[in-house]
Amino acid sequence: MIKNISTSVLHAVLFLIISTTSVHASEVYSFTGSTSYGGGYGNSMVFGDDDELTVTAWGFTGSGGTIQTGEISRWNTGLGACNRREGTAGNGCSTSSEHQVDNASYDDLVLFYFSSAVQFDQIRLDPWSNYTVDAVTYWIGTIDDADLSGLNASGLLSKGFSSPTTLTFPATSNPVNVVLAGTGNAMLIGGVYDATRYDNDYFKIASLTVSAVPIPAAAPLFGGALSLLGFLGWRQHKQPQVVITQ
Repeated sequence: MIKNISTSVLHAVLFLIISTTSVHASEVYSFTGSTSYGGGYGNSMVFGDDDELTVTAWGFTGSGGTIQTGEISRWNTGLGACNRREGTAGNGCSTSSEHQVDNASYDDLVLFYFSSAVQFDQIRLDPWSNYTVDAVTYWIGTIDDADLSGLNASGLLSKGFSSPTTLTFPATSNPVNVVLAGTGNAMLIGGVYDATRYDNDYFKIASLTVSAVPIPAAAPLFGGALSLLGFLGWRQHKQPQVVITQ
């Protein structure tokens, strides 16, 4: 009887472990659609069924290259950003080049801030018209809040971001999928970041794909299963043996 219970428990726990560790369901957040802008510097946009994703715009426009709030906007091809050195807040910047995420003169940044940790998988960039993109720089990490005001590039590390990752690829004016790598509740991204020069990356952000963080509780579950089986085995060993005599 106990042996049967032990086997059943083991099978149930193993099924639970396999189920929880194989959950990698991806979720795609699409940012294309009707144009929406306004709100001025420091505005935000919220996405997801449970409003779990907040998106804001930033720029290295402050004194000494520090970060200041920008304006996030949505256009038919995706999210764009307007920093404090281009255009006018409240109308999505003044020209089509400026309301893209760009690094011409001053670097635009877009922050994706989730209510809980996710695994960042892919971002889809869409340069508009004849503009091109050939590189991006992003930071991924776990941060306590979404306020980046006054930070510089090194200050992002103390905020909780990892070191920046720069990806380069052939220049394109067509939509391009960029593979990401990292886990946390936040990602900051812009054109290639270089403190000594300014590049010419222009793009809208069409979508972001994330997936669930693998559940580390599987190991304790397995350990607990072994402990339970050990206990049941001990119970079986300690039970008095009944000897039937004639």
